[in-house]
Amino acid sequence: MTDPRVIAVTDCGSTTTKALLFENENGHWRLKARTDSPTTVEPPAGDVLVGVTNALFSAGQIAGRRIVDENGRIIRPAAENEGVDLFLSTSSAGGGLQVAVAGAVSDYSTKSAQRAALGAGAIISGALSLNEIDDGLNAVDFLRQIEPDIVLLAGGVDGGGERQVMELAAVLASSGIRPRYGSGRLPLIYAGNAAVRQKVESLLDDQFVLSSSDNVLPDLETENLDAAREMIHEIFLDHVMSSAPGLSGLKERVDADVVPTPAAVSRLLEMIGKDMDTDVIAVDIGGATTDIFSWKDSTLNRTVSANLGMSYSAYNVLEETGIRNILRWLAVDEEEGDLLDALMNKAARPTTIPADMRDLVIEQAVAREALRLSYQHHRSLTGQNESRAASSIGLGSFSTAENEDLCTCGLIIGSGGVLSHAPSDAQAAMMILDSFQPAFRTTIAKDSVFMMPHLGILSEILPEATLELFHTECLSRIADTFSPAGRIAAGQPCMKYTATSTAAPSIEKEAAGGEITRLEFNPGETVGLRVRPYRGVDAGAGAGKEVEMELTAGSEGVIVDTRARPLIMPAGENARETLSAWAQSLGAFREASS
Repeated sequence: MTDPRVIAVTDCGSTTTKALLFENENGHWRLKARTDSPTTVEPPAGDVLVGVTNALFSAGQIAGRRIVDENGRIIRPAAENEGVDLFLSTSSAGGGLQVAVAGAVSDYSTKSAQRAALGAGAIISGALSLNEIDDGLNAVDFLRQIEPDIVLLAGGVDGGGERQVMELAAVLASSGIRPRYGSGRLPLIYAGNAAVRQKVESLLDDQFVLSSSDNVLPDLETENLDAAREMIHEIFLDHVMSSAPGLSGLKERVDADVVPTPAAVSRLLEMIGKDMDTDVIAVDIGGATTDIFSWKDSTLNRTVSANLGMSYSAYNVLEETGIRNILRWLAVDEEEGDLLDALMNKAARPTTIPADMRDLVIEQAVAREALRLSYQHHRSLTGQNESRAASSIGLGSFSTAENEDLCTCGLIIGSGGVLSHAPSDAQAAMMILDSFQPAFRTTIAKDSVFMMPHLGILSEILPEATLELFHTECLSRIADTFSPAGRIAAGQPCMKYTATSTAAPSIEKEAAGGEITRLEFNPGETVGLRVRPYRGVDAGAGAGKEVEMELTAGSEGVIVDTRARPLIMPAGENARETLSAWAQSLGAFREASS
């Protein structure tokens, strides 16, 4: 195939299929159309291709290009006002790829198996650990209820844990666990102790379609997840795609393998992290779940907080965090009972959107807790900061020797309605800063049209086009931010800084702890920031050491956040006044109230 000029990419979500149309104009790639159409994997259509065709037809109408013919077939190659050269797709239709994991020990093999499945773009439909089984009957009942697409079995380091692995295999053999689609045998991947692989296969061969990969935990100090992830992807293509309604037809029409939506996002995140030479976090907060992806220390991780979201799971957020933790984010008078009523109404009517300012601030308070808890879950499951959650909100001083406990990340990308469609970018920035509490230099951005899955699948074929589209069409830079760490007390001077730009007067200020300040610079403007921290305060080079950095202003200029890490929430009579001051300093509600 010659270099493509017109590319169509769809992402088949659980409820919505999103189509994007890209075109190369005079050597530069541009987004020409974006459309949504209901996903049609469920009855009455029962065929995901119906939604794909509808979304592509609408995209063609917007772009003035006929993409599908009268029979619903994609027109190839691209010609004048007609057709495309390349068609790609990702999918999480029908609930996405669902994997059940089973391991010998919850903190070791089970956790490694979960990381392998999540990195392959799966949702964990159930996790079973031998050391947590009370009796075989309870385990069997559990397995009979979950109906996954694939089972991933792990256990024992190479050469060890034979008895535990065989006991777990025996539980699976007697479970009667069924596949989500169809009535055939369920695919099972064995990724445990290689020494007992033949015994496991002999025991399970009659009940499952068996595959084997390298041990995900060959020894207690080493994880090997890539082989299991690749095996999950192969089975997704060979088995799941042929079983789910209409996905086999989609597989026949695309020009490259269909991949699970989260796997595509992971691919893009790895590419961006390597290209920008920085750690990256991407979060997608939805109605029922919150996905967090991280590229840190050249390692890719993903977690799904399945019961933390903004609509269907709003009440779950309340149950996990407690009413007071949501109330503490509200700068308006709100009684516990009234807030509880509002959250119960949201649970009863999950698709409603905020009708007034009160609804909006409550929604954003819930979002802060959902994001905070999801990030704690991410760090725990990925082994980052096992001893102390950096996103926790606590009291007391913070030693600069504990910088490994901080969220130090060059780029944080937010997506999902509450972030991407907040009435102002400043509100999105506040939610991200309050939840992740990044230290030192960080870029806060958003994917306003959720383009990352589409670019992730494109990255394998056209990496240069992907990078161009990411920076010009996908990434919306809100602000570069700076936050010191160390011994920072509210109201006490902690540093001096100077911000300079060729297009605006210099800004010199002594900052006190507990402040957040928006420096007004034009988007895209280069800003030099010189920071002179006081004793006990770390600006990124060690306590008391001066640093200089170059920032790029976003839609909200540059933000300097001198609130303590971990964040100490205001308490007492002045709490609401302090929260209001933070929002006013950023002008967070200037657009929403206009």
